[in-house]
Amino acid sequence: MVRLNDLSYRYKDNAAPTIQNISFFIKKGEVVVLTGRSGCGKSTLFRCINGLCPHFFEGEKKGNIYLNGKESTPLRICDISRLVASVFQNPESQFFTADVLSDLVYACENYGVPKGEIEMRLNRIASMLSLSPLIGKKISELSGGEKQKVAIASTLMLNADVLLLDEPSMGLAPIVVQEVFNIIKGVNAQGTSILLVEQNAKQALRIADYGYVLEIGNVVASDTAENLL
Repeated sequence: MVRLNDLSYRYKDNAAPTIQNISFFIKKGEVVVLTGRSGCGKSTLFRCINGLCPHFFEGEKKGNIYLNGKESTPLRICDISRLVASVFQNPESQFFTADVLSDLVYACENYGVPKGEIEMRLNRIASMLSLSPLIGKKISELSGGEKQKVAIASTLMLNADVLLLDEPSMGLAPIVVQEVFNIIKGVNAQGTSILLVEQNAKQALRIADYGYVLEIGNVVASDTAENLL
């Protein structure tokens, strides 16, 4: 589903690469955790996979990224988003409207998905994530955990095969973190492959199949989630 071959990335104004010679593979239906201390390169790797590097964060990329067998370099961000959907550290940064319902259907409407298909996807995802109590609310009325749930639902509306999550537990209370991880596991149970970028390694690995540990831009450990725990 996602394969990286010797991936390195150096930001435009940096003398040295932020990530170096990283290779890994996410199989269909897997949950893979990428963890490490703050500043180790996790978010840069996330941005490389979803195309923000170099399309938005300028720099030099070396190596290859394959998404569903397609080399990502010639793809536009809008093309990449249909293969891998992204949930960012701050869910509010990816909301485009003021209320939950219009935000859930926003991306599909922009891609020209037929109305009947949008309704089918909405009903399926609302059922999967128990969203019915939130559908009529404004984004500003939601708690942190509810915003994260809506952000995940919005990305799932595009029917991407892979879901990328960048520190989804950041700033949430422990009980809400557990709820978010339960949602992620439920999404995976429906067949979606997941890359979970997460500093909260112990809790994230409990719902994962495999894990990679980054340190100063390099993979320093990789194993099954059980062995890493």
